[in-house]
Amino acid sequence: MDAAVIRAGNDVRLPEGCQISTSEFRRLYNRLEAGDSLSITSLSSLGSTFSKITDKWRKLMQKEIHVQITDFPMNSTSEADFLEFMDYICEMEYLLKKQRTQTDVDIYLDRLEVVSPGL
Repeated sequence: MDAAVIRAGNDVRLPEGCQISTSEFRRLYNRLEAGDSLSITSLSSLGSTFSKITDKWRKLMQKEIHVQITDFPMNSTSEADFLEFMDYICEMEYLLKKQRTQTDVDIYLDRLEVVSPGL
């Protein structure tokens, strides 16, 4: 990963599509200093699960690293803004699950009607 990290002064950028593992993040984190800026293309660069992303994000915030997410227009990296954003993500995930569940129920009911049309 070290070769992929682009550093210019206090600005560090991960290449597009780069997802860093826990050990790679640890190495990067140790190289960052308070006041540095880290530019990532997506939150998925920090991990593939909610817990991995939030864990890494909190570590960056505790070290006072300014994070820019290029595919998300939020420029602020305050803890409150991040938690508000994660609330939004959780709400969207809930709504999508609810929609999928309703779709699954609709499919089941459609199949039930095909199997027993007179009921």
